[in-house]
Amino acid sequence: MEEKTHLTLIDLGYKAIVDLLPCYVSIQDRSFTILQTNQTFRNDFGDAIGKKCHEVYLRRSVRCSSCPVWETFQDKKAHVSEEVVHLAGSEPVHVVIYSSPITDALGNVIAVLELSSNISKVKEAEGTHSPRSVCGNPFP
Repeated sequence: MEEKTHLTLIDLGYKAIVDLLPCYVSIQDRSFTILQTNQTFRNDFGDAIGKKCHEVYLRRSVRCSSCPVWETFQDKKAHVSEEVVHLAGSEPVHVVIYSSPITDALGNVIAVLELSSNISKVKEAEGTHSPRSVCGNPFP
């Protein structure tokens, strides 16, 4: 039975497995253009391929000052941050964002993998659900 399970996972493919993850996954280039997303991302943010991440998450024309994707492009390291973003229906949600470099054979960062988890229910349970800032900028 174990061999059959192994073959099924191979047949399923990585894309299908990534689509099953209960978190948001995107791949972004140096200009913050979203190149690929998983199904969870598409369900909550809509079709974002070809759009800038800051346009999708915040309806803004410039990147966030505390952008972990930018930091990863700069130093080739993984980064983490906590932000408030907006789903396709404009609902604000708290997310923890992890960024990790995707490199070519020479070690150059050619894209960044961004993985985000919606932690709004955790924030609500802590009593800290009200967002105080977006991308490091206080709400008016």
